[in-house]
Amino acid sequence: MPSGARPAWFRRIHAPELMDMAWWPGEWRRMETDFLRTFNGITRSCTPLVERVTALMRTTGHRRIIDLCSGGGGLVLPLRSLVASALGEPVELVLTDLYPNPGVLDHLPDRAGVTYRAEPVDARAVPGDLVGVRTICLGLHHLRPAEAAGVLADAARARQPIVVFEGTARSIPLALSMALLPPVVAAFAPLSRPHTWPKLLWHTALPVVPLAVAWDGFCSCLRSHEPDELRAMVAPLECAGYHFEVGRERWLGVPITWLVGTPRDL
Repeated sequence: MPSGARPAWFRRIHAPELMDMAWWPGEWRRMETDFLRTFNGITRSCTPLVERVTALMRTTGHRRIIDLCSGGGGLVLPLRSLVASALGEPVELVLTDLYPNPGVLDHLPDRAGVTYRAEPVDARAVPGDLVGVRTICLGLHHLRPAEAAGVLADAARARQPIVVFEGTARSIPLALSMALLPPVVAAFAPLSRPHTWPKLLWHTALPVVPLAVAWDGFCSCLRSHEPDELRAMVAPLECAGYHFEVGRERWLGVPITWLVGTPRDL
């Protein structure tokens, strides 16, 4: 087997994440995204992104983040405040999604400078009025390779900077470690807004949500795009006016895959 090759069973599998299923109850989907938002806000999981987004803002002059595939905005919400602090000036955040969930803003302690686009936004064809540094936080693995390539092609075509951040990888140990998530999800339930009796029920007495988060985390690992695959994805998009960089690093023991796309003349 050539150096670096993977056995066939390690190829990307577009495993069925429950929160992507049309039949999955919206209440449970929102509880999953509530957990992700709370967990990422407390752990500051977005820390590896801050330097890259801040650098792009300094280079381009943008002071607005256009977040794609936002869902509940779990990772990008704390990112905005950290980038604003690094810049020393306010940063606007616009959340977007193909299936928007603007109600998430009702449960933020501080929503100043944050808006959620009520109309559906396809990340492969972002409206021209949404100008700023594009981000996709823990969302690219939801897209099949052709769809992910379409998102990156749209950024290059519109000559808009983009930062992609993924906290999963096609690692068997990492995938199996998702079995440890249910008690973590249950423990975070009292910290997650809104506080409702159904949330308590579905996190403890009938722990559907903790088990769903663990399953979706497992599937996310199997769905992950590896750095070499991302490089192959963007190679046809490289041109005189646009450049991509892809890398992987470890942060708190977790493999972080990142991609940065930058217009060359900015």
